[in-house]
Amino acid sequence: MNLPNADQAQVDRKKITEYLLCTSHPDGSNKAIFFSQFGFTLENWKLLAESLRKHGATYNVTKVVESEYGTRYSVDGLLETPDSRNP
Repeated sequence: MNLPNADQAQVDRKKITEYLLCTSHPDGSNKAIFFSQFGFTLENWKLLAESLRKHGATYNVTKVVESEYGTRYSVDGLLETPDSRNP
């Protein structure tokens, strides 16, 4: 199954800059450390947003979870990273 409306996917700047790439966030700091190992930084947050959009449009949904916040889709596959773009 493809990610529904993948062509319309939006990745919120705040979600990336204040969570996924924020080393001071109580829940996001480990994610920030992980993503930084592959070349993602706060300064280039748009690269992570674009990589996540491409990821959702390229790979199939592997899990769907319904919650009080809405539907959550898991998409497994390779994520294009800054360090994979410049071999």
